[in-house]
Amino acid sequence: MNEPRTVATALDHVVLLVGDLDAAAETFTRLGFTVTPESQHSMGSRNRCIMLADQSYIELLDIGERHGGDGDFQKLMARGNRVAGLAFRTSLLEQTRELLAETGIPTREIQRFSRPVETRCESAIAEFAVCHIPLDVSEDYKLFFCDHLTPDLLWTSGATVHPNGVEAMAAVRLAASAPGKFAACLGGVLGVDRGSQTETLLDGAGRMICLEQGEPASSVTTLRLTTPDHKALVGCLRANGIAFRICENGSLVIVEVDSLGFRLVFTSVSPKEGTK
Repeated sequence: MNEPRTVATALDHVVLLVGDLDAAAETFTRLGFTVTPESQHSMGSRNRCIMLADQSYIELLDIGERHGGDGDFQKLMARGNRVAGLAFRTSLLEQTRELLAETGIPTREIQRFSRPVETRCESAIAEFAVCHIPLDVSEDYKLFFCDHLTPDLLWTSGATVHPNGVEAMAAVRLAASAPGKFAACLGGVLGVDRGSQTETLLDGAGRMICLEQGEPASSVTTLRLTTPDHKALVGCLRANGIAFRICENGSLVIVEVDSLGFRLVFTSVSPKEGTK
């Protein structure tokens, strides 16, 4: 068995670039999610987040006219409102950089930044350290590593409990212009051998990252989320006039979420239960 080539543990969050942060947050609120208040990073970008109980989240990111940070997101914003990046969790950024360098995958320097957060008791400062793989290496999506230095400020009970009952992220399906090439880079990030016959990879928590042939700028990303049952979810969707369909396998599908370039699939199967 090959030793892992990185120390990334799992998919940390999915980055959704948006031009109107409030409108995107309103869409997720209508879908029954709890969305965190707007916060501004020390590098200039703004975000709101959908924090999940499985220690993952969806980040709604408005890069605006920020200064500093990693400029690759500026290039990806040309696609419009789209899923643009995947962040992977690690507490060992230096070791990860060294291991990736050995396999020929370059990374940028480690960057530290912060943003204010509001807890039920007080205002606080959340701190992060990240290192990015250059976009000219990963090409279609931004891949980077994130070390949460103050995780207890983010995954709070107030943020991770959603009216629609969603608890976890099970899978992400992305269109890539060259799925095999992107899978090789992604396999290096995860420290796994993707094999020669598949473009589906598993992270350390059993979440699936699935790739298909297509142009990211014109394709719809699928996010598969889990909820214990669909009663709360269906109630939220009907109350807010959100159209959906239920598949033969019991999954509930929202085909496309306004103009945000992705579809949502809800299932009662957890990531590890769905892993073979």
